[in-house]
Amino acid sequence: MPNAQNPMSARTAFSPVRHLVGCGPTSRWLATALSALTFSLLLPAQLGHAGEPPARQTAVTIVGDAFQINGQPTYPGRTWRGHKIEGLLMNSRMVQGIFDDLNPETATRWAYADTGRWDADRNTSEFIAALPDWHRHGLLCAVVNLQGGSPEGYSRAQPWHNSAIAADGSLRADYMARLERILNRADELGMVIMLGIFYFGQDERLEDDEAVKRAVVNTVDWIAERRYSNVLLEIANECDNGGYLRDSIKAPRVHELIRLAQDRAAKHGHTLPVSVSYNGGSIPRPNVVRTADYLLLHGNGVSDPRRMVEMIRTVRQMPEYRGQPIINNEDDRPWRDAHQGWGHEGNNFVACVTNYVSWGYFDFRESGESFDEGFQSVPVNWRISSERKRAFFGRLADITGGWTRLFDGQTLTGWQVKGLEADRDKTFWTVRDGAIVCDSMDSTDHDYVWLMTEREYDDFELRLQVRSHADSPGNSGIQIRSRYDDSSGWLDGPQVDLHPPAGWRSGLIYDETRGHQRWIFPSLPDWQIEPAQGPREWQWHRDGWNEVIIRCQGTRIVTRINGHVIADYDGAGVLDDAAHQQHHAGMKGFIALQLHKHDRLRIDFKDIFIRPLGSKESYLIEATTALKP
Repeated sequence: MPNAQNPMSARTAFSPVRHLVGCGPTSRWLATALSALTFSLLLPAQLGHAGEPPARQTAVTIVGDAFQINGQPTYPGRTWRGHKIEGLLMNSRMVQGIFDDLNPETATRWAYADTGRWDADRNTSEFIAALPDWHRHGLLCAVVNLQGGSPEGYSRAQPWHNSAIAADGSLRADYMARLERILNRADELGMVIMLGIFYFGQDERLEDDEAVKRAVVNTVDWIAERRYSNVLLEIANECDNGGYLRDSIKAPRVHELIRLAQDRAAKHGHTLPVSVSYNGGSIPRPNVVRTADYLLLHGNGVSDPRRMVEMIRTVRQMPEYRGQPIINNEDDRPWRDAHQGWGHEGNNFVACVTNYVSWGYFDFRESGESFDEGFQSVPVNWRISSERKRAFFGRLADITGGWTRLFDGQTLTGWQVKGLEADRDKTFWTVRDGAIVCDSMDSTDHDYVWLMTEREYDDFELRLQVRSHADSPGNSGIQIRSRYDDSSGWLDGPQVDLHPPAGWRSGLIYDETRGHQRWIFPSLPDWQIEPAQGPREWQWHRDGWNEVIIRCQGTRIVTRINGHVIADYDGAGVLDDAAHQQHHAGMKGFIALQLHKHDRLRIDFKDIFIRPLGSKESYLIEATTALKP
């Protein structure tokens, strides 16, 4: 029989119709009538069907003050500037992943410019499409909320109705279907979703505190019955915010909901870490520190990183602190405070990670900004589409060893054309159909022309797709650790050759540094090379896409094309010799794509990613080497 203190504790108290209902603003009666059918499709085990939820691929757990995924610490072995990164959970506030607006008077505010209407399913689909890119950059956790967050960034009034939770505490079918899609994709990628339940200004959609409790129970049941193990639960966003109406969510009593969620998960035999967050600059209160499985801070309003450090130390010194991991899961100060920025020091991001606290990015669209800005303002561009998004993900990749996208798929932002003055205004380098295209098929009246990154790199792994064309007779290459000399118009440094007419040459290494200018892998006296000196048993796709991987670490360069290691070169005594030092190339420099002098060439580059390598990081390229030095 139901427990008197917790009437929802018994399984017999569960009602499918109350647990999951429809929520279409114009056809609520139909959605409600179909909710039992929807529920039977989503939860067969609950209704006695033989079907079981699929086996999950990602499980997040807590060991001491660190996070693990599938029994291994996150970012295994990773340190950054002498600070331990292993065990942290870098995250970003992406709370509008399942957003909708049930108020027809405000729903038109969120219309997409290209269609003139709002589309909740499109929003979720574009969120899901962006997940792999976030993950490549080192993001392991996205924060989503059943009641979202302000679609304007910060709001005093919230006339819109964005709630996956109905008035009685049941869950709306369409919202939960969108959430299921997100959780499934995150599970495939090895990512965690921090799922919030309540948001101030929307909690008033629930009829009373009993409905609040039912919402917590129903959310835990929904997660556990589907066996999602890649979820962290956040009861409420900023429980000490004065905008909350329901007393049970407010700071003095919120620990009761944490305990309710923990107990409910335990009855399922399901691991589900639970916590709650507070306003920016607030310290978690003893009732939560005593109860929560992990602790949340917010950096909004914390303009001085020293205050961030003080908050962390205060929490760890509390008598109630039990060694839980600490996460800052909402912070907009590095991009809003000019004195913070995204450097190696002086911002809340660095203040957290250097004190072993995970950090979370919060970005919204300010007045007058374009669609490309912000991850909270609706409609959302979920791509890494703006300068500050790229700044965050770039620093994230630097800290975690994740991947940074060098080409945004739309523009040549981050790249610059280098060559003789007569060639700089010629449009050999353009963007077409999501790829960087070099096209000189109509002209041989040019010298060498390079497309070079604006940033330089030392130890890194570069991955990209390269497409050649059967009718293109020209030569190209990828310069690495190179430096352009404006006075001479020359780019010094090693080059990974791309020669589609004789594909066997592609992946070999030629040194363009003045004073060398010869093949260095294989080691030859000049520019001449014969097929017998090249690799065997592999194929360059002359009229299709090829995967190219280049890894530079110390004096060692490894190249791989289409799964075959082409070159494994140790350039000690060459890349660091006097000639290379004179031209500041060989060990550190820029990356550039080459158009060879007087060549007719058509070649395309896309999906260009780079990640930094630590000095002690082992080589991960393992395949049959096609050519020995």
